[in-house]
Amino acid sequence: MNKNEFLHALCEKLKEGLTASQMEEHVRYYSDYINQEESNGISEEEVIASIGDPVLLARTILETSSNETQRGGFYQEEAGETIYQEETSSQRRAMPFQMMTTSRWGCLALAIGLLLVLGLILWIFGVMFRVLMPVLLPVLIILFIIAVFKQQQ
Repeated sequence: MNKNEFLHALCEKLKEGLTASQMEEHVRYYSDYINQEESNGISEEEVIASIGDPVLLARTILETSSNETQRGGFYQEEAGETIYQEETSSQRRAMPFQMMTTSRWGCLALAIGLLLVLGLILWIFGVMFRVLMPVLLPVLIILFIIAVFKQQQ
């Protein structure tokens, strides 16, 4: 299957449940994706094979864009049979560094983490101060003496 055949099949299936603008948005996304992967050196056939069957992809898009369902999932083909696979909580994408702060333990963990980061920052500045002080102190004293002599002249 080439790119045009893939996009045509996707478009035909998406027409069943999406508006023209929504359909164009999805088709444009996959067209751009295929082009980008081709520019990365992957053949058109390999990219399309990695995406999968356009009809199953369209069914998944239609299912997720439907207002009737609140659950998540996707269609896949196994042993020649199309099945709907419900998405488990471990498959759901979570935002990076998302922490549940609705419980006391979440808030406590967040507070401890912030205190550790603050302590680390203060420790780094303390080390820098101890290392640089033997060099900076004489330089500052010399600059102070020079400034005093210039004022007297």
